[in-house]
Amino acid sequence: MTTSRFREQFQDYNRWKDNLVAGMQTLQRWLSRNELASSDSDRAIRDCLELLHSDQLTVAFVAEFSRGKSELINAIFFAEYGRRILPSAAGRTTMCPTELFYDRVQDKAYIRLLPIETRGDERSIADFKKDPSAWTNIDLDLDSAEQIQRALQEVVQVKPAKIEEAKRLGLYNPGQSYGENDNDLAPGYVEIPRWRHAIISFPHPLLKQGLTLLDTPGLNALGTEPELTLNMLPKAQAVVFVLGADTGVTRSDLEIWQHHIKGFCSNCNNGLVVVLNKIDTMWDELKEPDSVHASIQSQGRTAAAILGVDESCVFPVSAHKGLVAKIRKDNNLLSSSRLLELEAFLSNHVMSMRRKIIADNIQESLDHLLAGTDRLLNARHSESRRHLDEVRSLTGEQKGQLLHLMKQTREEQTTYLKNVESFHASRRVVAQQVKLMMEVLEIERIDGMIEEARNEMLESWTTVGLKATMKSLFERFHTMMRDIQVQNEQTRRLVVAVYRKFQEEHGIGAGTPRLLRVMKYSVELEKLSQEADAFRRSPSATFTGQSYLVTRFFSSIVSRARDIFHRTQQDAESWTQEIMTPLVKEIREHKQRMEGRLSNLKQISQSKQGLEGKLQELERSYREMSALKEGFDAIRARLADEFADLPARDEQAVQQVAS
Repeated sequence: MTTSRFREQFQDYNRWKDNLVAGMQTLQRWLSRNELASSDSDRAIRDCLELLHSDQLTVAFVAEFSRGKSELINAIFFAEYGRRILPSAAGRTTMCPTELFYDRVQDKAYIRLLPIETRGDERSIADFKKDPSAWTNIDLDLDSAEQIQRALQEVVQVKPAKIEEAKRLGLYNPGQSYGENDNDLAPGYVEIPRWRHAIISFPHPLLKQGLTLLDTPGLNALGTEPELTLNMLPKAQAVVFVLGADTGVTRSDLEIWQHHIKGFCSNCNNGLVVVLNKIDTMWDELKEPDSVHASIQSQGRTAAAILGVDESCVFPVSAHKGLVAKIRKDNNLLSSSRLLELEAFLSNHVMSMRRKIIADNIQESLDHLLAGTDRLLNARHSESRRHLDEVRSLTGEQKGQLLHLMKQTREEQTTYLKNVESFHASRRVVAQQVKLMMEVLEIERIDGMIEEARNEMLESWTTVGLKATMKSLFERFHTMMRDIQVQNEQTRRLVVAVYRKFQEEHGIGAGTPRLLRVMKYSVELEKLSQEADAFRRSPSATFTGQSYLVTRFFSSIVSRARDIFHRTQQDAESWTQEIMTPLVKEIREHKQRMEGRLSNLKQISQSKQGLEGKLQELERSYREMSALKEGFDAIRARLADEFADLPARDEQAVQQVAS
């Protein structure tokens, strides 16, 4: 894949982003050069550029132990190195969640490991990423494949721990096997992972272009590290759920599916891929190829039926044979492994889906900016043409006509002043409504709810009481979100009414105001609520000590809820600051145009010789304005082409998958 379709699609995706960046930078320079830039336009372009520069494609691999996740990653992304990059062997391999990316800031290869003891800390993994001193760092020697392999073996390391310590860290569950050597441990000890999280920076071409891979180590880690399911997995553009053809859908596979994947990746359109790995265990030289093929297809249909997904989402493969085939350049074995079919789907479907998400996020903000600039230029162009026609009509000694135009302009100024008074009154009403909405959004209210719930949980004597408080807290979160939606709708209606009033009564049109979209935060909170319910019902919530359970709940789940409200507040603050700006700009522009016309008419009235000169000046100004509008139209068309081309790209991707 890395030498064919995925790399081609990824490079095409990055070229598309580069074209957008270049187009927006051109727009920014053009606005500045022609004195059309504003704090709003600068912010809109800056936000779009930051989104494009920080964008990364994340593919998460999720499965129970011994399903072949690491081997699948090796086969798809690292076969060209001629060996396994990630540890992959029989039995348990990856013991901690592992992120593979390339650190473009430090521009170096390394592995960083977070000690398992940090689970006793209230800080989340995201918090620890901001503290380099908390990690064990191992630099990777890119000239030594042996050193790289030795270093990466760290992700599979385990250590003995007292049962009390395992309980304190939330890693103990009675009746569960914790390692292959449990029977060799001293009484009262169990085996636990040495590391909580691993980050690997590796200069693979695709990783250097922004691809991130997330390798998860099974049900135990998913259950005890809620941050994986609450933060990391939802941010992935594709989730590859790996099953074993030799085991089918087991009970633990189904638990991972129900509790950690199904909620936010319910179909292929959301980037979900089910891989039925190890189909080579079903190869039988004593059977006809058609019979083997039928058995594999039957296993795939059964898996799809159990998981409740379309059969087209299930890809039977042999990661091991695919890796061997790529290393040995055995095309027949590669074809038998069926790895290329999975690679084609990932390369085409996931990339086109990511492109659409980025386009949707950018296009709304960009369209609003372009529409506002277009209205401004059209108004200036029309006014320039109108004034030019007026002056052209002033031929000979038509002093009466000149006085009439001056009187008409002064009357427009009087009307303008009334409009301004009306605008200030409307603005005060909007400000009062905005104040009400922001009071509902005060983060201090959230912090008060959280602190109250924390105290209730710490004082609770039973697990039932703890779970009841968890449920109650999220019910209060939902109530607050509904209040926010009500206030937002009231604010929206008021703002739209003000814009419509100035359009209908005063002839001052500033387009449609940008709306604050609170629904996306409500949906995000609902998904988080589902994960909180799964956390409450999980076995770990029953067997884990109270102190650790409270710490995990607040550090991973509640902190995410607070972040949702905090981002809602930030979005609302930004929105309220700019909501009246288009109308303010249009009123200001209207004033400047009237003052310019009146000044020109006064100059003409004071000098008979000034008419010809003023006419030439206005003709030159009109030509310049026409050229300015043409320049903007060209930039706008260039940006529009990048978005208009998306359906064609997606159709081409679908055809490639079908072929």
